[in-house]
Amino acid sequence: MIAGLLQKVRNSSEIADCTSQAAMTYIYRWDRQGRKGQRCKVLARGTMNSCCVEFEDGYTMVTSRNALKRASARGSSEGQDHARAARDCLQAMNIRDDD
Repeated sequence: MIAGLLQKVRNSSEIADCTSQAAMTYIYRWDRQGRKGQRCKVLARGTMNSCCVEFEDGYTMVTSRNALKRASARGSSEGQDHARAARDCLQAMNIRDDD
């Protein structure tokens, strides 16, 4: 069931638009390369507390995980968990998990 759902999502052209805001779960805290305060997501974690991050404009960099701060969801004072964001995204694309 989950594998079929993932395949539907991968095949959808709307997935990038839908998940771009939900996936940006961190804020870059350091003043490096003019990126302070921008939202980003972690693509991979490495050794020695390093990680590869991608910003909303598609720019990627390797940095320390100390440079990241967990961001609350936009438009929500309490934040929004990943499962709810994914479900909302699928509903917006009219994809049901029982198909």
